[in-house]
Amino acid sequence: MQRLAGLCLVLLLLWQGTAQASCRLDSPTSLSPPAAHELLIATQNAWLFHDETQDFRYDRAVPRQQVDARIEALASYIIHRLVAPHLLAMQEVENKALLERLVKAVRAQGGPQYQVNFLPNRDEAGNAVALLSRAPVKVARVQALPTA
Repeated sequence: MQRLAGLCLVLLLLWQGTAQASCRLDSPTSLSPPAAHELLIATQNAWLFHDETQDFRYDRAVPRQQVDARIEALASYIIHRLVAPHLLAMQEVENKALLERLVKAVRAQGGPQYQVNFLPNRDEAGNAVALLSRAPVKVARVQALPTA
């Protein structure tokens, strides 16, 4: 199961095809719930999901109220539009602490408990990738793919 999770992350991060649902928060389309024997895997670009502090050269601090509103909106989107996938690969996230806040909001809105697997290799704006996972998937480790 651990190797499957690693392979899924690689495939999700490399896949450039058309998603089943639009990534827009106002999209009317939702994913179909998985059958009992199926694993639901999704990917989401979080569009510069940053917090209140400027940590990197091209990073910008976002007002706390705006960050909180975005966390609540993303939590709702994960639960209702993505149907709380077992594995959720996320791009353009700033840090693990921000994702922990998102996971807490998902849980507070009645969603499942996610494990945050954050890969801190960032671009100049502080964007990184992460994998949120929930039972029955347990991720043993996350590592970057070799470059060049």
